[in-house]
Order: sequence, then structure tokens, then C-alpha cells
Amino acid sequence: MSQPTLTEQVNAVTETLTQDIKSNKLDLPSPPELLVSIRQLGADPDTTTNDIADLVKHDVNISGRLIKIANCALFASRHQVSTVHAAITRLGQKKVQSLVTGLVIGQQIMRNKTKGLEAFCQQSWQNSNAVAAWSYALAQKKTKLDPEQALLAGIVHNIGALPLTLKLNTIPALKEDPKILSLVANVVIPKLYPRAGQLIMQSWHFAPEIIVVAREHLNL
Repeated sequence: MSQPTLTEQVNAVTETLTQDIKSNKLDLPSPPELLVSIRQLGADPDTTTNDIADLVKHDVNISGRLIKIANCALFASRHQVSTVHAAITRLGQKKVQSLVTGLVIGQQIMRNKTKGLEAFCQQSWQNSNAVAAWSYALAQKKTKLDPEQALLAGIVHNIGALPLTLKLNTIPALKEDPKILSLVANVVIPKLYPRAGQLIMQSWHFAPEIIVVAREHLNL
């Protein structure tokens, strides 16, 4: 029996994932604990800088990234900050909440990267960062939109790639050939990730305006 061609494999995978999305059967990862906690703090009007610092300081990687961001040219003053509390004070609680959300999602993407899709996951995360930076700058300088909300929207706009990469890694025929897996991913994921993004943002209880960005950002 002849092996299916690449086109046949792409079509089969596309059909499977499309049906999973339509029937709401796509396996969605649970939101990371830190993401849940930072969003809970963000929803509480009594949250203080100390509350956020106490939460974030337990994650060394994210703490270090926040301090680095606070000292970058866009936010830095003449004095460098060296603590999480000082970084949050400089950046502001709302911006920190958006940044932590993005950093946690980035960790999730890179932690779940699968064999054969490492480069794809890395590129998705870099694209997320670039879109978030442009969204923040444009909202701040050219519109009356909330820059922090634009930053968050940019960070999560392509989150739908995460459950799709995880799903592809469960298909035996693709796992056996990383080259084919990468080729299929590069064709299938760009077609389906907005709809998958809508599902994961709904599952993680994000605001409707963020869900719309994940689903409709390609519809210019």
C-alpha cells in the first residue's frame, strides 16, 4: 500500500483539526497557575504593588524579565532598578499585569514545544512579542485605545497555535517524521490558529474584546 502524499496528509490533518474545532473537541491546555493568579489580582481594585511583587517574585525568570524591561530605554530613567517591586512601581500595575500574562504564555509555549516544531514555536513567540510591541506603540501614539490592552491583545493574538502544535504532536504518522511534521504544521496552523485562539481565550475566560482579536485579527 502506497504512502499518502504530503498533500493528502495536509488535507487529512486539516479536516481532522477543523472538525475538532467545530465540535469543540480540541484539547485545550489549562491556564498556567501564575496566569490565573495575576488575572485575579488585576480584577481586584484593592490590589497593591506589594501584592503583585509577592506573587511574581517566586518565578525567577519572569522577575528577571520584568526588571530588564523596566530598565530598557523605553521606560528607564537615570537610575536602574534591581528589584521586582521597583520594576512594578516604574512600569505601573496594569502594564505589569499585561506583561506577566504575555511572559507566562510565552513560557507555556516554549515549555510545550514539541520535537520537530521547536523552530515553529520559537517563531510564534517572537511574532507575538513583535506584534505586542507594535500594538502598544501604535495605541499610545496614534489612537485613543488603552495601550496596555493593546499590548495584551498583541501578546495573545496567535495563542491558537499552542493547542494545534500539541495536537499535531499526538498524530503517530507525523511524530515518526519530524520533517513532515514541520511541513504540515507550516501549512495547517496558519489556516486554523485564529479559530483555535478563540476557543482557548474563551476557555481561559479572557475579556470579549481580547477573544475577538484572537479570532478576527487576520480579517483586516
